[in-house]
Amino acid sequence: QSYLTKQTETYSSRVYALKSQLEELENAENKDEKAIANKKQQLNNAESSLNKYKKQLYEVNAALESGQAQIEEYAKKVEAFGNKTKEIGNGLTKNVTAPIAGLEVAAVKVGSDFSAGMSEVSAVSGATGKDLEALKDKAKEMGASTKFSASEAAEAMNYMAMAGWNTQQMIDGLPGILNLAAASGESLANTSDIVTDALTAFGLKAEDSSHFADVLAKTSSSANTNVSLMGETFKYVAPLAGTLGFSVEDTALAVGLMANAGIKGSQAGTALKTAIANLASPTDSMKEQMKKLGISITDTNGSVKPLITILEELRTKFGKLSSAQQSAAASTIFGKESMSGMLAIINASDSDFNSLYENIKNADGAAKDMADTMQDNLQGDLTTLSSVLEGVGIKVSEVLEPALRDIVEAINDLFSWLKGLDDEITNIIVIIGTVVAAIGPLLVVIGTLAGPISTAISLFGKFKLALFGTTESAGAIGTVVSALSGPVLAIIALVVATVAALVNLWNTNEGFRNAVVDIASQVMSILQNLAVVVQPI
Repeated sequence: QSYLTKQTETYSSRVYALKSQLEELENAENKDEKAIANKKQQLNNAESSLNKYKKQLYEVNAALESGQAQIEEYAKKVEAFGNKTKEIGNGLTKNVTAPIAGLEVAAVKVGSDFSAGMSEVSAVSGATGKDLEALKDKAKEMGASTKFSASEAAEAMNYMAMAGWNTQQMIDGLPGILNLAAASGESLANTSDIVTDALTAFGLKAEDSSHFADVLAKTSSSANTNVSLMGETFKYVAPLAGTLGFSVEDTALAVGLMANAGIKGSQAGTALKTAIANLASPTDSMKEQMKKLGISITDTNGSVKPLITILEELRTKFGKLSSAQQSAAASTIFGKESMSGMLAIINASDSDFNSLYENIKNADGAAKDMADTMQDNLQGDLTTLSSVLEGVGIKVSEVLEPALRDIVEAINDLFSWLKGLDDEITNIIVIIGTVVAAIGPLLVVIGTLAGPISTAISLFGKFKLALFGTTESAGAIGTVVSALSGPVLAIIALVVATVAALVNLWNTNEGFRNAVVDIASQVMSILQNLAVVVQPI
């Protein structure tokens, strides 16, 4: 086009000059017809060439104008595509990507918390392999059937593990502890301590935890006390009561009767422990008073009587004394610190004594019944729902965990590899390290870029016209260059620089080339594993 323009300008000047020369020859006094004829021939040849170049220039300009129109139309289509793509991307991000990502993140968080809790149980108890799987299954079962979540069940197991319980003991003991905690409102930590310590003190087994929980629950609901206070009482009296073979039920009866008189917690524990110790190993003055009243802790064979029998004998023997005589005898036998607690048992009405005894004797199922009753409301339903949802989250997390662990390990390996690279390679990787990881956000980016791309296409058409068009349009070059010097030019420059650097590294650095191949292989392996895991979902 520039050649045609230049030729047109050249022949226009030549035609003008030949016309002037011809006019001078025709106006001369002595006309030279031969010269005039020759000049006319030159003029005709020049005008013919000028017309030819003008026609060719016109055709070129027409073609360029037509191409510009097509480019403008294409730019509009690209812009429309970008807007639609951005709209779809925003919709996917808001309605699909974000909710799914949110649910998966929540599931992974729940699952990782549960997994961490069970890892702690494993570390404390030493349970691994099938034993650990059995504990996990029990924790999830309890999470689905009680107010406590699977993670809270794992927390309870950790307390049992700290008490020295093995896998089977924890499986057997967990239901009782959870039911007692739910029935009493006590924390799992406190409830676990109470149950594990008391069972050990009374010489009971882990499978007895449900019955023990029932006894405590029934006593706390039938007497003026609670599980926490009874646990404090047992802390003092249970070791001695267990040594003498006293049952949990009989001890709970004594504790409940003391509590009805306002003697609770450590005070009740100290009083009952001291009283039992004095009866088991009395001083001379105690023996004399006990002999006078006909009281003995052992039978004719020298065996320790059941606590219920001892309590009934005390009530019968002391019942024959006046108030003053009771106080004197109780002070001698039980001691001044313990006499008030024992007199509360001795002087309890027959109806209170028998009622509490019957309730405790028929306590089986009490903890679960109380727990169910306490859960029979909206708040309880919401608590149960929360536990169920956590169970679902754990299940989802278990499906995703193998692939996620592979990914995390690969990332760890990648960063370990990065630490060993030289600065040049590290800088290049940092430049290209940002990756868009979701379809929705990616479409938003594509749609957003389509606008500048369509503008760039349009500007390119104008730039081409300015560069190859007529001299009148040459001023558009400055405008086009100015427009390109913004974001589009920056993007192009960054892409060109990055590609050039990567190509150079690939061609010249064998270590970089091997590392890229290795990472690509690892990423493909991870994605294949993830596809296998996710496909059945």
